[in-house]
Amino acid sequence: ARKRFDEAIDDLRSAVQAVPSSVLYLERLADLLFHHGDAPGEGLSCLDRALSLDAHDFTARRPRGPFSPNRPRLLYKIALFHAELGDFKAAAARADEALIVCSEPVIQEAILHLRRDLQEAECDVP
Repeated sequence: ARKRFDEAIDDLRSAVQAVPSSVLYLERLADLLFHHGDAPGEGLSCLDRALSLDAHDFTARRPRGPFSPNRPRLLYKIALFHAELGDFKAAAARADEALIVCSEPVIQEAILHLRRDLQEAECDVP
């Protein structure tokens, strides 16, 4: 199974090189690196880059709308990654950012659940 994940990571790295502005490729690469690779920090960097690209692309395409519909999901994933790495304050900050821009009830509930988990774990999170 490990070999298949490594192959998938290599394929996604190639896809990101071919289309460096693809939020989807970066997000999928981040998931694999974080959960199945040996580079969770690189996975987090991929999500940060996807978030940056998504904001720029959305502004260029939709100047009237305030936020990309991808933004809450990306921020939520970044918050989860931070929490899994033990950086609970960064996790809480990103979750709070996600709540501000979230209009999807399912994602909003997941973010609220993460915030409750962080508070219940007594991670010095307000």
